[in-house]
Amino acid sequence: MALTGIRKEISSYDARRTYTTLAYKVWELDMYSIMMVTGHKAQKEFLKYLCIDGEENAQMVRAQHVRFQVNRPGLLESELKAI
Repeated sequence: MALTGIRKEISSYDARRTYTTLAYKVWELDMYSIMMVTGHKAQKEFLKYLCIDGEENAQMVRAQHVRFQVNRPGLLESELKAI
């Protein structure tokens, strides 16, 4: 603990939650791979471990998938139909 400057005792819960959040946000591992490592069987329980809110999750999804990006050219034009 002296090397890190952390003055608080870190529980296994804290370490597991930190790993889960880093793996998902920073390392961009997929949810099911992380669940296998952490031992989560239910997605609902796994999502409680992630330290992200709904808006941050939506931004991550949009960044990874072109079809969900709001500012891409032609998004609305391809959906419009002349009557």
